[in-house]
Amino acid sequence: MVIGIICLAPISDMPSIVSAAKIPHFDKFVHAFSFLLLSIIAWADTRKYTGKRDRSYIVSVLLSVIYGGLIEIIQDFTKTRSSDILDWIADITGMATGIAIIVAWRKLGTYQN
Repeated sequence: MVIGIICLAPISDMPSIVSAAKIPHFDKFVHAFSFLLLSIIAWADTRKYTGKRDRSYIVSVLLSVIYGGLIEIIQDFTKTRSSDILDWIADITGMATGIAIIVAWRKLGTYQN
C-alpha cells in the first residue's frame, strides 16, 4: 500500500532526493529496492498462510509483478505522473532479487522451515 501511495503521489510532493543525489536513473534503484522489500514481505506473508514454500514463491512473484504493472498503468491516468516500462522492469528486477535472496538464505540453512 505504501509503495502504491508513493508511486502515485505527485512528484512535486516528494523530496528532491533524486536531483540531490545526481545519480542517473536513481528512481530505478528506488523502484528495485521497494520491490525487493515487497517480494520478501509478500513471501513471508503468503508462507504464513499457505504453509507451502513453492506456492509462496509463486504468489509473491505474481503479486509483485501484477502490482508493479498496475501502478504503472494507473500512473498514466494521473495528471502529475506518467508510466514508464523501465520502472516496471526495475520493479521486476527488485522482486527477482528479493526472491533470490530468500532462496539463497534458505539454501544456506540460516532460515529453518
